[in-house]
Amino acid sequence: MNKAELISRIVSLVKNLFLGFSILIIIFSLTRFAWGYEDPVKPGSYLNPYVIKPSPFGDSWEIRPKYPTFNEKPFAPGSYFNPYIIKKRPFSNEYEIKPKYPTFGY
Repeated sequence: MNKAELISRIVSLVKNLFLGFSILIIIFSLTRFAWGYEDPVKPGSYLNPYVIKPSPFGDSWEIRPKYPTFNEKPFAPGSYFNPYIIKKRPFSNEYEIKPKYPTFGY
């Protein structure tokens, strides 16, 4: 095997590897397998986890995204500006989860 044949085999190997990885990247990006989430910054995702903290007034807890998302409905239930409140029901072992503020049609 001479030097020209060796170089041509190496070049064809690199082309085939590049083509194979390109096909895999296209397949994974179309199936959303590579990203793991539809939107990486939506509430509850890896980049925007939920934060649970005690409410300053009363026996309740707030669940809200760590960062604001600034979508079309900023006061939708569970959004950054309208977190969920967890309260224990009186005389029961059950908990109630509801938005902090009224939503008026969301």
